[in-house]
Amino acid sequence: MRSSGLPIIIIATILAIGVWLIHTLYLDVPVRMEIMGKIIETPLTVALLLAVVFALLLGLLWKVASLILFMPSHIKRWRSGRVERRRARILSDGIKALALGDQASQHKNFAAAAEAGIEPALTYYLAAAAADPRRKETLLRRAANAEGDPMIKAMADARAKLAAKRPAAAAETLRLAGAGNSDAHAPLMMLMESCEQSGDVRGALDAAQRLLRKQPAQPVLRAKAGSLTRRLLADAGNPEEVRTLIGTVNKGKSPSSVAVAAASRLAAVDDRQGASQILAQAFRQDVDAALLEAIADHGSKKLVEEALAAGEKMQAEHPDDDDLLRAIGHLAMRSQLWGQARKALERAVELHPARHNFHSLAELAEKEGKSSEEVNRLYRRAADSETD
Repeated sequence: MRSSGLPIIIIATILAIGVWLIHTLYLDVPVRMEIMGKIIETPLTVALLLAVVFALLLGLLWKVASLILFMPSHIKRWRSGRVERRRARILSDGIKALALGDQASQHKNFAAAAEAGIEPALTYYLAAAAADPRRKETLLRRAANAEGDPMIKAMADARAKLAAKRPAAAAETLRLAGAGNSDAHAPLMMLMESCEQSGDVRGALDAAQRLLRKQPAQPVLRAKAGSLTRRLLADAGNPEEVRTLIGTVNKGKSPSSVAVAAASRLAAVDDRQGASQILAQAFRQDVDAALLEAIADHGSKKLVEEALAAGEKMQAEHPDDDDLLRAIGHLAMRSQLWGQARKALERAVELHPARHNFHSLAELAEKEGKSSEEVNRLYRRAADSETD
């Protein structure tokens, strides 16, 4: 005998003894019952067991009777469950085909899904996303007019308007459906696309920033938000408008290029202190060659010194980065460290004899007071060099 069965035997023995004791002490009492005119005397234990068996028989009879009486309803429910399982399988196969790029399987499964009545708007929208271009417009119109999720219908309608080169109408459709306040990725992406195509850069940026709040680690979204912000910064007319546009910089959600563009715009509207503050904030978060260049142009004296020290550390890790060397040269020029500036810029020209590098070297020669012949020679080399 295996030892693992011993506890079961002990428990069964204890239960048997307990039942016997209860029967002996409490239930071994004769009771008289009259059944069909006959007097029957039996122990209370037997009477209780008979009652339990009778109740079980009644329950079984009721189950059989209900199964017979409600057979049509049971058959309908079984068929409905079978249809739902088939629908789920069809839609699952269609989505897998969409992910794998299997065009033939997409058409087959989404057509079957439409015939099975699976949320028509969703079905047609997914089918349209994968369909032949000749059928896309028809499918999108059907999706827009079908019953189903209002947002899916709006997306289908907007996609049809985008295909018809009406991005402003597409953006309006999505806004009316609440895409601007949605937490879903797809409606916001489509709203951003529609706004950008229609020239509504502010609306596209709002959608991009809402997406970033949900997915802050998305580099593509960060780059898109930065690009849209720079486009708006180019038209910003006053410092307050610039600060409003770059509000996300201080939260670390925009690339340093936004801070560079904002600083350039603030400097253009005579707010050099504001430009330096923005660059300092970006400098604490992330440093690259473009940011160091902007600090050389618009940063305070203290910030320039910090940036130069950071640039020298970066150069040790990236000795052949000509953009970084040029930024270090500009920072050194700003600090009037002519020797360090020349060393960095000459190395940049050696690595990449491009126009901007020769131009920086010519500016240095002017600041150093070199002969006009030397300065002009460098400017000519810049003009004759390959483009940046």
